[in-house]
Amino acid sequence: MKILKLVISVFVVIGIFLLVSLFVAAGVAVGQTKALPSTPRITAQIPYDFWIVATRLPAGQYTLSPVVDTVVLFRNAKTKAKEQASLMPTGEPVATGDHKLVFVVHNGQHYLREIWNSDGKQVVTTQLALPLVAGDTETEVRLVEQKRDNQQVSQAISSSQPCAAASSAGSACQQ
Repeated sequence: MKILKLVISVFVVIGIFLLVSLFVAAGVAVGQTKALPSTPRITAQIPYDFWIVATRLPAGQYTLSPVVDTVVLFRNAKTKAKEQASLMPTGEPVATGDHKLVFVVHNGQHYLREIWNSDGKQVVTTQLALPLVAGDTETEVRLVEQKRDNQQVSQAISSSQPCAAASSAGSACQQ
């Protein structure tokens, strides 16, 4: 009987110790959390279907979210379509008012080629080895920073620019 009382008191002491430890750990965790800064959401109204890697995404309003420094997630709120774009920074800075997506139109299909934002110009890695050829065009869609309260209205611009004539031998088109 004395052994049973001793075992029960040991379990009670251990239980109390675990509860106190749990409350202390929870208090420390709460004390270390900070409110996230009010960072703007980056959106783009893309007026045509487009490709990222091997995924075709429908036209629509997209939110761009960084996953890591060199990966951006494109997410369409209405269709739930999403895809990640892996990026290679070029080191070229971009003016604040010139944030945009650059697409190459090849054989009637739009392929995401570059992202120009506060991190500078970045090339989608699947497009690194693909030079523009005669007949390809570039299309641009403006990136819009929206405040968390959605006060700004999304704007999209789209402009096609024919690629400078390249030789029929397949030389790269420079713009």
